[in-house]
Amino acid sequence: MTSCPAVFCSLIAAFAVSGVGAAFAQIGPGAKFSARDPRTCPDHTAPKRGAITPELAAKYVACEEEHASDSSLYLIEKMQVQVGKGRKFQLRTDSYNDIDPSQPVYPLRGSYVRYSCGVPRAAFDTVGKNCTLYDQPHATGVCFKTTFGDWHCFMKDLDNSLRP
Repeated sequence: MTSCPAVFCSLIAAFAVSGVGAAFAQIGPGAKFSARDPRTCPDHTAPKRGAITPELAAKYVACEEEHASDSSLYLIEKMQVQVGKGRKFQLRTDSYNDIDPSQPVYPLRGSYVRYSCGVPRAAFDTVGKNCTLYDQPHATGVCFKTTFGDWHCFMKDLDNSLRP
């Protein structure tokens, strides 16, 4: 396990210095993990026409991957994405729910860091040490449009997905 990265702990540290209790620093799902909240994307429809941009692909990958449960929090940082040339739908490899087979599928490659965090426990001295870092240096995936016009983007480094 690694220490709590500065990007996650900065909010908590700022409140600690100011004398405000960490319990009051945040009320979202990241609060019980002493981390930021997972990103959400209420609208997945941009761009309406044309190819997905690397910036939007990175945003959509993060929104698909980041989430919290009762016992775990998953966050993405340092996302780098390249978008390849759109290609035709291929039934053998592109059988995702609701994919629109009339729309191009865009290959992705890049890198990111994934954090898996548990609830910190003061009694076990895990406060600030409750996140495991998974480096994803050779991630690949796709972006595609659904039959509803929403974009979905996924990226994983299959060689490093479970290795801290």
